[in-house]
Amino acid sequence: MKLTLEIHRSVDGKEWTQNYEIETKKGMTILEGLHEIKAKQDASLSFTCSCRSSICGACAVRVNKNSELACETLLEDLAKRY
Repeated sequence: MKLTLEIHRSVDGKEWTQNYEIETKKGMTILEGLHEIKAKQDASLSFTCSCRSSICGACAVRVNKNSELACETLLEDLAKRY
């Protein structure tokens, strides 16, 4: 399934929204989607993650005004909710 992720970016005080279309796989998390974007579409994308085990909270992101852990939230679940 293809999804478009709308990512709010900020560099040196400049803010903008950028859209990225990715092909998702069953069980793919937000964090895996971000890694895919960074590896295949935009190496300038940066984000924080540490444990990838839903323990540290470093990968917390806002999705439609809700807090989510990128390492545990499945893209397929978000597609159903929004």
